[in-house]
Amino acid sequence: MIEKTSIFQNDIAFNKCYANVFVKQANRFESTITVKKDDTTVDGKSLLGLLTLNLKKGEKLSICAKGADEQEAAAALVSLVENWFTVCQKSLKNVVQLPPIHYN
Repeated sequence: MIEKTSIFQNDIAFNKCYANVFVKQANRFESTITVKKDDTTVDGKSLLGLLTLNLKKGEKLSICAKGADEQEAAAALVSLVENWFTVCQKSLKNVVQLPPIHYN
């Protein structure tokens, strides 16, 4: 089992966008992923679980990975946490933009 600690750095609180990106990354790995903040531990592959942590800028979290690819999983997820804003902006660019609605 690998456990790594990181600090949530984004000015915007941890929201659905960030949680979704984290879950997608976590699901790329076979290892079991857990995320801990204070006394609360959640499944790192669960969107709802991650949202219950209610992370804010400057708060510490621990990411644990256990399994065949635990080293790679822990490193990738810590990197993700430390670069939230860039990752979220890139994922938002992939959203289809609908044309504006014009009312007569």
